[in-house]
Amino acid sequence: MATSDAGSSRKTYVVDTSILVSAPDALQNLTSHNTVLVPFPVLQELDRKRTSANGVGYTARNTIKFLDEIQSAAPPDQLRSGIPLNGGLLKFHSGTLDLTRAWPGFNPGYADDAIILLADEYQQRHPAEAVILVTRDAAMRCKARARSVSAEDYWSDRPVASPEKFYSGRVRIDVPQEHAGLLSTLHHEQRLPADALGTLCDVTRLLANQCCELHVSGNGKTAWGIYKSHDGSGYLRRVNTKPGERFGPCTPEQACARDLILDDQSLIVSLVGIAGTGKTLIALLAAYEMLRSGRVSRIEVYRLNAEAGRELGFLPGDLGEKMAPWAKPVIDNLDFVMRRLHGSTRFSNQVADHHGERRDAPHPTVENLLQSNLLEIAPINYLRGRSIHDAAIIVDDGQNLTQEDMKLVLTRAGEGSRVILTGDPDQIDRAEINALSNGLVQVVERFKGQPNFAHLSMHDVVRSRIAEMAAKLL
Repeated sequence: MATSDAGSSRKTYVVDTSILVSAPDALQNLTSHNTVLVPFPVLQELDRKRTSANGVGYTARNTIKFLDEIQSAAPPDQLRSGIPLNGGLLKFHSGTLDLTRAWPGFNPGYADDAIILLADEYQQRHPAEAVILVTRDAAMRCKARARSVSAEDYWSDRPVASPEKFYSGRVRIDVPQEHAGLLSTLHHEQRLPADALGTLCDVTRLLANQCCELHVSGNGKTAWGIYKSHDGSGYLRRVNTKPGERFGPCTPEQACARDLILDDQSLIVSLVGIAGTGKTLIALLAAYEMLRSGRVSRIEVYRLNAEAGRELGFLPGDLGEKMAPWAKPVIDNLDFVMRRLHGSTRFSNQVADHHGERRDAPHPTVENLLQSNLLEIAPINYLRGRSIHDAAIIVDDGQNLTQEDMKLVLTRAGEGSRVILTGDPDQIDRAEINALSNGLVQVVERFKGQPNFAHLSMHDVVRSRIAEMAAKLL
């Protein structure tokens, strides 16, 4: 595991570009009592990536600036032998390759091949040193090991050691039958003092806005509450998990997710789960409810335009037409919500009566919201420099954002705005991040326990019976 360790023997780390654009402080961490070698092809890739209009470009520019400052302050002999940094050395490779050591199919213009060959050559010239290639690219690690070059992933930027230790935002509390009255108290009083659970769990370990499932042993009865502690005394606030006639959450965890979003204290809410658990649907439903009630003035949805591997400028049309391939999932889900709330379904009459609407009146559509600027769907690289006030800001597929991308999004939220993050860490479409280092996981692990942050991991697949079977069997 590529982490700094002052107590271990000195190592030489050959860094790949994927590390330097995903972990801003990787060089400082790795050089602690070690040597870090920056290959010339990495400098070339950083130069190409610095113009990217996203978190990768921002990190690449900062890395280049840092390297420039380090080199500018170093005398010529240190540029050749290594620049002292954090008790270690920072070295730069000239990029000259010994092609006599190349393998069949070697491509000198391919950065991965060149970096592997450089690491191989360095190990041959310094047999006493432990040379390790550090890269996010699993295929590159496999190719390096095939050349007898040690290769590892970078772990220092991961806020959690494994997916099993990732904060779920939920806890199950087993209640003996003789204490089943606690569920009735929560149901009738709408809240339950945390002290009442003192003999059943360690209430001091409950975090703000954590979803708690009270489960009675034997009869299987359950009740759900959200732990609140903002007024000094902790308590569970009841979550109504009973499906009503009106369109809305259909599982307890969806009901919890909706309550977390609608809670005025929860300024940032993250929802994580596999495909079909209703993350985006619940986020859009709650955001639309806030829009209709006047709690926000508009809905803004941001996604990373990276799935197809091409920039927006290569697509024809205006911004809306360029963004269409990435906006389709959002439009589909919001259209489903609005048709269920307003359209000709068995739910529409109750909604119309409740809001005093005419049943035969034309119902609003996603197109209406877009045309009236009440809804905006845009790529995150359009966020820089903005201040977004009084809006429900939804970041969909947040697992594809780096830490810097996520910082960009959250620092744009102004007064009266709420941020909703959704994603599945197991569906990463970018090489420079993974299931444990992406921006969504970074936010959850760093923000958990904050009174204005809430998180929930969702497990129940409710999209359809087809989706449920696919999620379980494929």
